Amino acid sequence: MNGFKSKTYGLILNGMIGKPASAFNWKSEGYKEFLPSVIRNVHATLDAAHKNSVYHLYIRPSNIIVPTTADKMTKDIKVLVIDWGVAISDDKKFHFQGCVPYAHDELLATVRMEKKAKSEHDWASLLYTYYHLDEGHLPWHVLMAHGKRVCDTGVRKNTVSNWLEQKRLQKSEKDEDVFQAFSQLLSTQ
Repeated sequence: MNGFKSKTYGLILNGMIGKPASAFNWKSEGYKEFLPSVIRNVHATLDAAHKNSVYHLYIRPSNIIVPTTADKMTKDIKVLVIDWGVAISDDKKFHFQGCVPYAHDELLATVRMEKKAKSEHDWASLLYTYYHLDEGHLPWHVLMAHGKRVCDTGVRKNTVSNWLEQKRLQKSEKDEDVFQAFSQLLSTQ
């Protein structure tokens, strides 16, 4: 296994120039054209991890680092997906540890149960992250009550599904595969 004795990996980011995706105003003229590229880049990173049976489980805007030069975005964006601390391989069971607003519905419904990680868990988080970055907010409220994590998943699914259809109609054909994958994900939830 590439010289490693265990499945514990580390990442050192040295001299990284960039900001979390949450630090940008993606609606502004200078950035909105780059958001689909950022999402495709994260999608490719997660896809590579999934092919190696590793699931991030903590995708959210602050865990996507967008490289910048003098506060200007470059055309060939290569983002970094950080905070792999709760990542897990598909042979392990886990209790939910992710970020409630961006979590897959299945994880929210079974917070206290052990489950196996699936790629759909990361894809849902990426979809909700995309929505948040594009709209500037999430379409639902998360409540913490008596130690329980609550999210109105019905509102989320309908709102995100409508937004996704609007985005699909606005975007070029090169983005169609990402939107199709996200639409399929929503239909299975």
